[in-house]
Amino acid sequence: MQGVIISKLYGALGPYGFIRGEDGIDRFVVPSALAGMDEAPREAQIGEFDKLIVGNRVEFVHVPNIKGPRAMNVAVIRDGSVDLIDRE
Repeated sequence: MQGVIISKLYGALGPYGFIRGEDGIDRFVVPSALAGMDEAPREAQIGEFDKLIVGNRVEFVHVPNIKGPRAMNVAVIRDGSVDLIDRE
């Protein structure tokens, strides 16, 4: 599914955000949900999450959750192709 990053927040437990899917549903996203980052060290996950920009178009997998829908395997869409977060 595709969507857009609509917010990034920093709480007591770390960064999180929300992605609005093309279906209009907002999904919770955390740094470990970024594509290729599920087993990376926490510091690396947060560093990649910090590179996300509100308004980025992304592709993700919808995951139902008792607390609300989540986005997993999140990857930024660049020029019509899906890419991992820019690692410059």
